[in-house]
Amino acid sequence: MEQSLSHSEESLTLTRLVIVSPSGNITAIVFDQVDSELHGFINAVIEREYPTVEQVLFVQERNGRIHGQMAGGEFCANAARA
Repeated sequence: MEQSLSHSEESLTLTRLVIVSPSGNITAIVFDQVDSELHGFINAVIEREYPTVEQVLFVQERNGRIHGQMAGGEFCANAARA
């Protein structure tokens, strides 16, 4: 699904956004590589646009490894299941 977002004067389009429901906790997973400074903003927009979404997980590549990062930096077992 494609989602266009605007942050101040910057425009950002998410092209790899998936919404899943592991254990009943609806989670948005963002596969686009975005600056971690934008995670809070993107989280707020996704939760506003998709009111059933409870949390947002950002999947990022770091040093050739895949890493999952919650918007608030916390660990979330349900997002890990997703």
